[in-house]
Amino acid sequence: PGDRVLLLFPPGRSFVPAFLGTLLAGAIAVPAYTPDPSRMKRTLARLLAIIRDSGATHVLTTSLVAQQAAAITMLAPELGHLGWTTVDGLDGEPDPADSFEPPRPDAVAYLQYTSGSTTTPRGVRITHANLVHNVGENARITMPAGPCDTTCWLPVHHDFGLMAAVLLPLHLGRHCTMFSPLDFIRRPALWLECVSRFRTETTGGPTFGYALAARKVTDVSGLDLSHVRGCVVSAEHVRAATLDAFIERFAPAGLRPDTFIACYGLAETVVTATGTVPGPPRATFDPEALAAGRIELLDGGVELVSSGHPSEGEVAIVDAEGARLPERTIGSVWLRSESIGDGYWKDPPSGSTTFGNLVPGDPEPWLSTGDLGFLHDGELYITGRQADRIVVQGRTLFAEDVEEAAETAHPACR
Repeated sequence: PGDRVLLLFPPGRSFVPAFLGTLLAGAIAVPAYTPDPSRMKRTLARLLAIIRDSGATHVLTTSLVAQQAAAITMLAPELGHLGWTTVDGLDGEPDPADSFEPPRPDAVAYLQYTSGSTTTPRGVRITHANLVHNVGENARITMPAGPCDTTCWLPVHHDFGLMAAVLLPLHLGRHCTMFSPLDFIRRPALWLECVSRFRTETTGGPTFGYALAARKVTDVSGLDLSHVRGCVVSAEHVRAATLDAFIERFAPAGLRPDTFIACYGLAETVVTATGTVPGPPRATFDPEALAAGRIELLDGGVELVSSGHPSEGEVAIVDAEGARLPERTIGSVWLRSESIGDGYWKDPPSGSTTFGNLVPGDPEPWLSTGDLGFLHDGELYITGRQADRIVVQGRTLFAEDVEEAAETAHPACR
């Protein structure tokens, strides 16, 4: 009990029993991404960073992945020091346990590693209590009309994919049609074909997935999306233009304009922290005022999509000293919820600037998300990452806004 077990699986359902078995054994699961040969230096470095940080000594995987790992031990000798168990090499029936002791709610279930796009990935300690609470939160937010089947192409080592493809369907007793993110990238139409063929009522993905499908899928004549009740969009900044393009592309297949559910979250909250009703609220703001750090409504201005609010939990917008700010004032986004993890691995909440923050006059701790945003009509709007903020001659820009401008400047920019 308490041993960290690295789960290293290609896309597919073999991850699911390995994840559940690790939890049942009382070990701590560490979902990770198999190194990508086309980006070996970067993806192998990330995997090794996770192994070193977690202290994992055992790996559950498939024979194919184990063979691939053996082939790169010259590049990464650490891989040869781990105990490798291939799930497709296990013979016979497992020996029944003499007894089973349910895990304590405060015991760590798994380590969810952050993206590490700008920093070394950090493992969030997700307890069983965090997990149970956030599964319920996701059910309430993403399936407001009740449990239903889903389609998911997201990688299951990622928090969004783990929840959408594994945890939520298991909790609700519903089916999930899973397929590889690599197959989605190669042929985005496969996503909508699965939703249509298997009559799944919900699906989800990041903004880029919806943008790619809207751009690449040109023939919708064989699709029927009239049964879809929810398209969850999360994990990236939600762009109004992307939602509009997706609806325009697939409306002829029966997709309704009120199917989008915009969510906001991060690994530190298991996955989801806030969400909207189907057909997320939008508002238009003065772009010059936004660049100057002010919130002013303006007809015909820049359109922002709400990220909603928690079904259970709290959101606060605070200044540099942690004091609450009023609506329509940009500040740091802080969260409080039973879904918030128990700090980072090897780094207790008391030693972190992310966990355990205090609002003056409030003794209960808050999570600092690292994002900037504001509240408008009780809804959370995200403006960007604090670390990605660029100030030019008094105007505030965010890296993703520059990227979006570049993408739309010329067809060659992708």
